[in-house]
Amino acid sequence: MSFIDFLAAQADLDLQMARRAFPVAQAAFDGPVHDLAAEAADVGWHDTSTNPETGSIALVREDSELVELVGDIVKISRAMPTETRVVFAYVLGTASIVDDLSLARRPFMGLGILANETLSCKIETIA
Repeated sequence: MSFIDFLAAQADLDLQMARRAFPVAQAAFDGPVHDLAAEAADVGWHDTSTNPETGSIALVREDSELVELVGDIVKISRAMPTETRVVFAYVLGTASIVDDLSLARRPFMGLGILANETLSCKIETIA
């Protein structure tokens, strides 16, 4: 990362919030839904070898229909038999990943255990 990239990242307020403690970022990103991006997308997780950001961050596959979400805050919902789990993430960019959307470890753990490599989730944008 060059110095100019670092300065640009510091100017991105959503990225700054995504770097905060998980409960703080989740509370800040929680808001009204703007649009349904995907009713059932494959959601996985990535580690710092894929992207060094560790906060409430998401990446989308480079050739995914979800590429338009880069720069948006999204609500990721996983319907389970007795509850629906929800996390919020800032879509930082694209990556060469297998799933439609990939979360950093901590937000993924809000949806399921890391042993679940892929989950089917609803993706919505936040207004």
